[in-house]
Amino acid sequence: MAIIVLVTMLFCIGDLGTVITSPAPYLDLFNNTGSVGVALLLSIILFLLIFLAAITALATTSRETWAFSRDKGFPLSRWISRMNYKRNVPDNAVYLTSVVAGVICLINLGSTTGFNVVVSLNLLALLSTYMISIGCVLHKRIMKEPLPPARWSLGRFGFPINAFALAYSGFVIVFACFPNQVPVTTKTANWAPLVWVSVIVVAIVIYVFHGRKYYTPPVVFVEGRKQAGVGLQTISDL
Repeated sequence: MAIIVLVTMLFCIGDLGTVITSPAPYLDLFNNTGSVGVALLLSIILFLLIFLAAITALATTSRETWAFSRDKGFPLSRWISRMNYKRNVPDNAVYLTSVVAGVICLINLGSTTGFNVVVSLNLLALLSTYMISIGCVLHKRIMKEPLPPARWSLGRFGFPINAFALAYSGFVIVFACFPNQVPVTTKTANWAPLVWVSVIVVAIVIYVFHGRKYYTPPVVFVEGRKQAGVGLQTISDL
């Protein structure tokens, strides 16, 4: 479906020079329909999808923040991991995630370049985490170690699919570090590698001074692996 949409956009987007210089190329595409009503309807659908995606992203990131705080991975984890059992919602994690996202958006008011520097972390962060998780599974397959039972499995195609996914992610990471154009200036530079490495350094510092003392990886609570006398992970109530 994405290929069909892409081909349709490329044939209907109009003059390429105008689109490149436009602050909102998709609006030019909608206007090329020749109907103001259709362009307005498509814009409403797009903004509605973005709004719903933002809610999904907030729900996801707040739950991930809560889960990591439950394992005492963050400073102030006790406050972040508190759960509102009446609604089954980690309120503090939602508030924290919303405030941080809002602060990041405010950067765009002062400097578009600064905002792009922060959000450029997205691709490299996703690909690197994919490589870690896929690499662990691939390592188990290579070492002939059994994987945990699951309702759905790739079966015999698991090894080649995992190997291709790992190689492709590494390939994309290399090219994601290249600048968009030359000559490279402050505004056109690709800041993703610098931000990526900086976040890794900050994470290492947090682990050295906090994580290694307080962080409890979830595996220590898994039945069959946890030590005698270790109970389930607990959290505070709001």
